[in-house]
Amino acid sequence: MLPPASRAPSSPRPLRIRALITAGLVEEAAAHEAVEALTVAGLIIAAADEAAAESLAAATARAASITMAEERVLRYLPTQMNFAVIADKLGISRSAAKDRAERTYKKLGVHNRAEAVSRARELGLIG
Repeated sequence: MLPPASRAPSSPRPLRIRALITAGLVEEAAAHEAVEALTVAGLIIAAADEAAAESLAAATARAASITMAEERVLRYLPTQMNFAVIADKLGISRSAAKDRAERTYKKLGVHNRAEAVSRARELGLIG
C-alpha cells in the first residue's frame, strides 16, 4: 500500500468541503484546492468527518423540535403534490401548509423541498 502522500488524489468530497466551509476551517475561494492537497496528505479527513457529524447532530436537534402539524406536512413533501393539494388532504389552507413546510426547512437546516426530503430521510423522519 502506498503512503498517503503518494496516493493519487481522491475524488472531490462535496459534503466534506461544505462542512469545512461552514465550520470556518477553510475559506470558500481556496476550499477545493486546499482540501485536495490536505486529503492527499491524509491530514483533513478526520476534521471533515467531525465537522459533518456536528452539522448532522445540529440538524437532528433542530428536527426534534418539529411539531406534529409540521410533521404531517413533511410526510407529503416527497410526493409530487403541490401545497394546495397537501393542504386539501390535511384540511388546512394552502398558506398554512406552505408556512409549516418552510418552518420545517428551517428546522432541518435546508432551503428547499428537495433538500428537506433528503435531510428528513437521513434523520429517519420519513421513509
